[in-house]
Amino acid sequence: MGEIENIINIVNLISEKIADKYNISKDFISSLINSDKSLSVWITELTTGKKAKLAFKVSLKGKKGAKYVSFVVRKSTIENIALPENVSLKYIDSDITNAIVNFPTGENNFNTFVHDILDYSVNTFEPSDKFGCCSKYIECSNAKKCLHENLFYAKACFYRKNLESGKIFYGENKNI
Repeated sequence: MGEIENIINIVNLISEKIADKYNISKDFISSLINSDKSLSVWITELTTGKKAKLAFKVSLKGKKGAKYVSFVVRKSTIENIALPENVSLKYIDSDITNAIVNFPTGENNFNTFVHDILDYSVNTFEPSDKFGCCSKYIECSNAKKCLHENLFYAKACFYRKNLESGKIFYGENKNI
């Protein structure tokens, strides 16, 4: 198996693990192979299915004999992820919002790095598609917190924000 296929397989396996961890469909972490031989991994919106946040883009081609895989990642992501010692990092764009990480191919830390980027991206994702509340609003009111097991549904719920601020509209703990 070639290096490109190996990278794609690693990304797909880790996407499935992250989806399982947060109890979301793998469809919300979508991989896209671009025509320029790069792999983009996006977090998608809950209700519309539109791509909302680029988790990372990895270059799958380079000069012949290249020993590095280049990632383009948000600076804020890199600041929250421990980089192995054997990677090189530089910032791009005038506003320094993105970073390029050159990661040696064939390293075991590659898997950990990809996992950490996806985990951080999914965990910090805030959907722009919001809804009032789901069918669990009475249970959530009684528990004084959101009980929805799907992370993306929970984050898209407006009522969750009220519960977190102590405003309870329903159930036995109603205070408004």
